[in-house]
Amino acid sequence: MAISSAVRRRVLTLYDRGWDRERIAASTGLEPGAISTIKANDKRGAKGRSAASRKANQTRKQEVLRVLTDAGEIKSAYKALALALKTKARKVEAQIGWQHGTRKVTVHWHDRLRFWVALEPKLIPNRYWIGFGLMDPKRHKLLQITCEANPPREGVDRRCAGVFVRDRAGNLMLGHTGKIGGGRVGIGKTAFLRGYSGREIRAEWKNRDHAVRSEVIVIGRIRGSNFLSEVSNFIVEVELFKQGATGNSLETARRLKEVAEAAVKDGRFDPENVVDAREKIMASIVARRGQDGFRKRLLTEYAGRCAVTGCDCAEALEAAHIRPYFGPETNHVTNGLLLRSDVHTLFDLQKVGVDHHLKVFVSTPLRGTAYGALHGRPLSLPKSLRARPNAKALKLHLAGVK
Repeated sequence: MAISSAVRRRVLTLYDRGWDRERIAASTGLEPGAISTIKANDKRGAKGRSAASRKANQTRKQEVLRVLTDAGEIKSAYKALALALKTKARKVEAQIGWQHGTRKVTVHWHDRLRFWVALEPKLIPNRYWIGFGLMDPKRHKLLQITCEANPPREGVDRRCAGVFVRDRAGNLMLGHTGKIGGGRVGIGKTAFLRGYSGREIRAEWKNRDHAVRSEVIVIGRIRGSNFLSEVSNFIVEVELFKQGATGNSLETARRLKEVAEAAVKDGRFDPENVVDAREKIMASIVARRGQDGFRKRLLTEYAGRCAVTGCDCAEALEAAHIRPYFGPETNHVTNGLLLRSDVHTLFDLQKVGVDHHLKVFVSTPLRGTAYGALHGRPLSLPKSLRARPNAKALKLHLAGVK
């Protein structure tokens, strides 16, 4: 059946407004496959598409999301969310840290995106409990919760971090109030929202006879094709915030001290163990340099020179992740820097970072040392724009440099 030009224009307009394929199909009566074909054959050109996108984005910036408060509507939204979060996930029985103890739950592990989700709708009477984390349940006996998104069963509960919202197009989204727990100094809603780099939109709900508005973080559109990636990005951002808020370098220093003390306690010089020790040293160097393919790409893009010091000794250069390694997806060249080994260590300890001008930022305590000379030095960049470090990742890392 031929599709008229008017219907084609309507489909493209709805795409620009942020509608997903299923909702467009319900509105136009077309098959989802036909809608995908129309999208693929969009003839407007880059200029026309960008103009339409700008207009749609401007509309979204001005719009106010509707918070779901009806019990039936929230229950239906939760079912849609649970289905989306379980898609392509592996079910694992695991122990999680829970209120000064542990609790056995079923988690759904997304191996490609490296995060787990636990859905326990009956755990808390007045809300749907949803916990997220980044630890691989097959490698860790006890999983730590990174964040929660717990929508209330009915109405609005400011104590709950999760919320379901709809935009004017009717798209169902998972929102978050920014309420981040953890029971530690520096971790809380105000601090998290201050440094959050994602999208916040004003949401509205009815409170008796008047409307109430508040900012809500939009994690993602539940039926959107990128929803699981958006959830993963949010969890990682919360984890990075927690690391920075608690002084990640101090926590790392504490762990290093514990390892060092254990080594002193257990280690005795034994000539028979020299060969074995050498193998351990070589393995440590290989691990520190980074995954081989990732390091080779960085060596090529940075012309075999440290991005901070200019050092051209390949044996001393390592592949540093800007955002911590959470699986193969983080081995992307834009999430990496080629750094001399000592600078790599300081970068991981968040003693050295890169500011928004792409200049080296050295923490205040180190400026009185030899590394102080690096402060303010322009970062050496790859010639290819596609290989340059991700600005958002650099900003998140810099937030923890003290």
